[in-house]
Amino acid sequence: AIGPEVTNSPGTRSRGLDTHWETRKESSITIQQRIFDGFEAVSEIDRQKARSKSASLRIGESAENTALDATEAHIEVLRFRKLVSIAEANVEVHRGYVGRVTERTQSGAGSADEIAQAQARLEQAQALLAENQQGLRDAEALYIKTVGDMPGELDEVTYPTAMVPADLDNALKLLPTNPTVKITGADVEPTIKPFVGKVIDVGQAVVGGDTPIACKNAQYSSAMIPPNGLFQGGLAGLNAEAQAKSLGLSPEEARTVTLNCDTGLYDFHFVSRDEALIAYDHVIFRLGREK
Repeated sequence: AIGPEVTNSPGTRSRGLDTHWETRKESSITIQQRIFDGFEAVSEIDRQKARSKSASLRIGESAENTALDATEAHIEVLRFRKLVSIAEANVEVHRGYVGRVTERTQSGAGSADEIAQAQARLEQAQALLAENQQGLRDAEALYIKTVGDMPGELDEVTYPTAMVPADLDNALKLLPTNPTVKITGADVEPTIKPFVGKVIDVGQAVVGGDTPIACKNAQYSSAMIPPNGLFQGGLAGLNAEAQAKSLGLSPEEARTVTLNCDTGLYDFHFVSRDEALIAYDHVIFRLGREK
């Protein structure tokens, strides 16, 4: 900074300098050095690892879904082929019945009403055949779209009934292995971030004449700046508890959220009830590992 300045004070008046103008020159430099980053670097590494994990899980999910779609298309083609075969046989049966009723009527043993009824049943059978043939065409189109080839001679499907869970409890135990559930957990993990502020060392030096008197002043200072909001009176915990209640969590689960937030270690961003629960489990695991 540079500019003219005059000082009117008892000291300057006693020396006749109360109307004397001087050019004030002043320069300053401020240097900041981060002492503690609040686990930002480590957390960013963990976040990127979680994103990579989520991407790899999505590949596995896509592969599994494609395999399931191909299996479904295979089964649908087999199913509609059988339905078409049954419908064709049914049409032939009704066509033969119409012929027999017609012969009886011509010989005088039947009536025109019987012919009309037999003809109506034949038309229904033909309509059912057309419906199943359309279903077969749709199934073949789905097969071509999924597999990329025309369905030829397909093997009969052997259903793995032994792999089906015997009851609901066993089915629930398999949920953690589901790729979609794993992806949800991996997507939540990057949102768990340290709830610790940064500490910065700020140094400042000011050199220059700060009065119109012919002299120079130099000032040097250094300060440790702590983070804002080191203690929020449990505000994070209260916010987390309110979010937990809005998700329909039980009081025990809500207290878990409050406890984890009040420790000052993590902040939460909830997307859904399931993702929140996964986040809680992850935090409890991390707390145990860090201790």
